[in-house]
Amino acid sequence: MAVVNCTVDSSTSENQALNNIVTKANCTEADFLLSIHLNASDTFVHDTEIYTYNGKEIPEARNILNNIIDMDYTNRGIKDGSHLAVVKNTHACSMLIKLCFIDNKADMSKFSIEKMADAIVLSLCGKLPVVKTTPSTKIKIEVWKTVTATTLNIRSGQGANFPIIGELHKGDKIRIDRDYKESGFTSILYISNVIVCININMLRMPVKCL
Repeated sequence: MAVVNCTVDSSTSENQALNNIVTKANCTEADFLLSIHLNASDTFVHDTEIYTYNGKEIPEARNILNNIIDMDYTNRGIKDGSHLAVVKNTHACSMLIKLCFIDNKADMSKFSIEKMADAIVLSLCGKLPVVKTTPSTKIKIEVWKTVTATTLNIRSGQGANFPIIGELHKGDKIRIDRDYKESGFTSILYISNVIVCININMLRMPVKCL
């Protein structure tokens, strides 16, 4: 099974980003479109849900849900996603997967991006790929920066119009994933190495490199 990455790295608005994702997806002959998210609410809501068109019971969606539930998450069910752009407007069988809630401590304490990925792949393919690794001497550089603002909002995407899902405080040291100078935001590794976005202008230059 081939995989096509329909991620959009930057856009001027949430609607433009969604339209670009749909356009990229519809230019392929994909069997499935998976839009994978971490949810956020009031820190109390938790666990896993999947949205399909009209809440249709898709076997692969049910398998993904069951595999994630096996990791001790509660089943919030398959729900109606006919109002969601990526579910409504793509030609492929589409589903929006909300893995868990990023602002819930219980959810994130057991979160593993590798296990979540395995749960999805296993549900679609029936087995996990065998990955061959070779020794490498490449040195990985980690860039860290320090927050200079009194309070710095953490957002789900690159722009002030994206939802706030957390905050950092002056003096916090964070690991940088990637800078997007065109949008004025940078992505960082947050809880359990989840990638989120913050304003690039509220950071001091690297405090250490490894």
